Amino acid sequence: MACWKIGGSCKYLCVRTVLLLIACTLASCGKVSPVSDKPDSGVTGSPDASRLDASVSVDAGGCLKHEDCDDRDPCNGVETCSLARQCEPAAPPNAHGIPCDADQNPSTRDLCVEGVCTPTRCGDGIVDAENKEDCDDANETEGDGCDSDCTLSCSGSDECRDENSCNGTESCDTEKHSCRAGTPLENGTSCGTDLECHQGTCRPVGCGDGVQNSGEECDDGNSTDGDGCDSDCSYSCKVIADCVDGNPCNGEESCDTATHKCVAGNELDCSDTNACTKDTCDPVTGCQHPLIDGDNDGHADVALGTCGDDCNDNRGDVHKGAPEACDGVDNDCNGDIDENKPIWYIDCDKDGYAPASAVNTPVASCEAPPASQTGCNGGWTTRRPFDAATTDCRDSNATVRPNQTAFQTTAIAGASSLVDYDYNCDGTEEKQYTATGISSSAKCTGDLSSCSRTGLAGWTSATAPSCGVQGDYTSCYWTLELGGMCVRGTSKRTQACR
Repeated sequence: MACWKIGGSCKYLCVRTVLLLIACTLASCGKVSPVSDKPDSGVTGSPDASRLDASVSVDAGGCLKHEDCDDRDPCNGVETCSLARQCEPAAPPNAHGIPCDADQNPSTRDLCVEGVCTPTRCGDGIVDAENKEDCDDANETEGDGCDSDCTLSCSGSDECRDENSCNGTESCDTEKHSCRAGTPLENGTSCGTDLECHQGTCRPVGCGDGVQNSGEECDDGNSTDGDGCDSDCSYSCKVIADCVDGNPCNGEESCDTATHKCVAGNELDCSDTNACTKDTCDPVTGCQHPLIDGDNDGHADVALGTCGDDCNDNRGDVHKGAPEACDGVDNDCNGDIDENKPIWYIDCDKDGYAPASAVNTPVASCEAPPASQTGCNGGWTTRRPFDAATTDCRDSNATVRPNQTAFQTTAIAGASSLVDYDYNCDGTEEKQYTATGISSSAKCTGDLSSCSRTGLAGWTSATAPSCGVQGDYTSCYWTLELGGMCVRGTSKRTQACR
């Protein structure tokens, strides 16, 4: 507190005293109201957001009285002016439920709720009689004493009664305004003609009422099958056959004749101790042991143990005993790759047959070697020349080869005269036409389809011409002259050989 020395008497005048003196003097002059240390209570009216609050000066000079700090909101407490002329907020009072004005509309009803002025409504936790509310528990749960429409769940027992006599007589708890359930009547209690109570409900007398009546083996009062008494009031089982389900996988069932319940059997053990098979059980056929075979080639993976012989269970063409293909893969799982490479032999005329000399320069390769490797810019064949039927006797002429079926009329260039017509490499010259001494005037008979087959055909000379030599050749043929007839014709023909 600041004080000043006055005169020579060494007396001090403190700030608060000075302020009070000034305030009293001004009050006596009719200029301002005196400052009060007590808050002004009971202030009502609409909120004014422009008024200052929470330790904020009213103006540059600060407040002089409590009214200067009032924001006209009764829901947040009463503001006061401090000795330092600063507005100070007050803790919100217990204003929950007191009237206020949130929208400056006197025709609407507003209340303080948790320190905020808000329109009144059912569910805000405030019982507003003027809003025709009997109660308000701030929830929408029905039957808890205060329903969602802010009316009491019950005021008297008649409001709680239902039309079901079997569940007992309901009543109202007048303190909590909630309905209390009655005590259900015992099963079998009559609730009308041919009606009886069962588990709190009224239903026709019969199976399922919990009372064993005539014609019923049992009655356990429920509709659960398999618990000893089924929903038709017959025993769940009386003999083993009643329990057998036909599934061998779950074992052999039996019947407990004391409780009339089926007893499950022991699950079937399908283990065959083979690491390469999968142990499964089919509900119809029983145990199954399919091979564990990823690529379905009939062989199990070697990773499964000695029972497996498939070194790559992702490829169906790889397993023990598979044909070794020329593909860079160990197809037969013997540890070797492409050990059965084809053997290639030089075939200069590319007719599929190699000369006898080719056995001296074989090449093992998955694919045919290049033509440049032949030395004759020719081709390659995998047919090995080991006899007359597989050896090319003239590898410079593709027409000359074993098993040649065509007859030729020109000699093989460069060949010996003894075999210059040996086109099939059998070491002999076979003539195509060998019939001789056929008369050029011999009669021909027959129709269009048989003319050429009925008359004799051949050389007119006593001996057949040599290979490549011409001679007279006679045969029958069909002509359209004179309406069509089979006649003989003779012409020059060159002897063909092979």
